[in-house]
Amino acid sequence: MKSLRRLGLAAGAVLMLSTPLQAADIVIGIRSEPSSIDPYFHNLGPNNAMLGQIFDRLNDWTPKMDKMFGRAAKSWKAINETTWEYKLHKGIKFHDGSDLTADDVIFSYDRAANYTGGNSSFRTYTKGKTLKKIDDYTIHITTEKPYPLMPNDTTTVMIMSSEAKGTGGKNKGISAKDFNNGLAAIGSGPYKFVEWKKGDRIVLEKFAGYKGPIEQPWDKITFKFIKAEPARVAALLAGDVDAIDNVPTSDIERLKKNAKVTLSSGVSNRVIYLHMDQFRDKSPFVTTKDGKPLDKNPLRILRFGKLYP
Repeated sequence: MKSLRRLGLAAGAVLMLSTPLQAADIVIGIRSEPSSIDPYFHNLGPNNAMLGQIFDRLNDWTPKMDKMFGRAAKSWKAINETTWEYKLHKGIKFHDGSDLTADDVIFSYDRAANYTGGNSSFRTYTKGKTLKKIDDYTIHITTEKPYPLMPNDTTTVMIMSSEAKGTGGKNKGISAKDFNNGLAAIGSGPYKFVEWKKGDRIVLEKFAGYKGPIEQPWDKITFKFIKAEPARVAALLAGDVDAIDNVPTSDIERLKKNAKVTLSSGVSNRVIYLHMDQFRDKSPFVTTKDGKPLDKNPLRILRFGKLYP
């Protein structure tokens, strides 16, 4: 299941058929359809997981979220209190065969910082940062004050080709529609964009020119959108898909007993908590509707079943 985790599907449990996959292609049933192929349109988990296969970032997190590794960047370090230096790998190719250089990184960060019309932005990660090209493979990112979390921020913004074609208008003349139909969807990630049939599937194809650290176990990946939890599990058990994400917690124990499937789970970077209204006039004590004290164990309160404190 290591390869599936590399595909960014480990935010929840992942289930796949235990029978070894002999085919070079895989079909994965996923709960959430991305809202766009434009990497800066919507800072959303389903978008970021999918687009991370098409576009590189400067650096990224390991599947266990315990350390970082370089993608477009081969190294990064603080060279003074307000400047970080990023060195890029030489020889990285975009899907159109062109080289990835500092110009593409600066173009991408500028488009992300000034993007208009999307559902949510990446400005949290670009605000207050100035990028300067030192040479084709060296970039300095400066801030007004010391900023030790720079490597965290650079795991978020994806890198597109500065030569990508668009139909004009705002956002550097490249619209979300230009990405969605494939015109501008030129990244340097392990998989190339093939097609998006809205409401049905997204298809990616292995990029032969990729030399980076992300695994490429399949020639073609088809992501089928199956929103309903029971339907997703049923599709897997029927053989309509080879793997699914976001396995319903209510089904996990039952599915563990099924010899035909294998379950994999990973660490999530999402924090879920209960916030009490401490400003109300009435008693701050929380009770059930029949007046009994509420169970103090939040895992039993929420009944998610697979959360860890």
